[in-house]
Amino acid sequence: MTMEPLDLPVFAAEDAVVLHDRDYLLWLLHRLRGARKRVLVVQFIADLRPDADPHREVRAVATALAHAADRRLDVRMVLSHFVSDRAALEPNRVFARWLAPRGVGLRLYGPREGSARKDMHSKFVLIDDLWVALGSHNWTVGAFGANHEQSVALRSIDVAARLRSTFEGLWATAQAPLPEPPSAAPVARPADPGAPA
Repeated sequence: MTMEPLDLPVFAAEDAVVLHDRDYLLWLLHRLRGARKRVLVVQFIADLRPDADPHREVRAVATALAHAADRRLDVRMVLSHFVSDRAALEPNRVFARWLAPRGVGLRLYGPREGSARKDMHSKFVLIDDLWVALGSHNWTVGAFGANHEQSVALRSIDVAARLRSTFEGLWATAQAPLPEPPSAAPVARPADPGAPA
């Protein structure tokens, strides 16, 4: 059997590394803390509920996103829309409720009208239109410390541009889980629900 060549775009990339297991969390925190312009995230699940994040690792990622928004960076995130019988407990909605008042733009995935793709399982992060991480890592205690996970991180303007186009398409059709934070006004900081009283 002869295989026809695939006509897929090929991109140049530098500094590519495979992020095994916890390496992803360490790379992500390092890059988020050093971000200077923009952080765009597409994530299937982000679970910072206190009982689901005992080591506060997901909280550390959420806090790094909030700090990037404090620095007036463009910080936006599209999360998968979970279906649950108790909507208030859906992990992504909890994540969105914690981050939205902290200046991060958040939306839940919504398929385009007539689209056959009803769900979103993508997981990628774009930082400063240059750094990209994509792979199997959800933002959960399991992904950061219990499961075997692999993602790839790389530096590529071309890959970042391609994924930014994907992000903007998802953003355009996604639904806001909460009112959008004002872009220029100072953001009031609600108390951290997981902090001791």
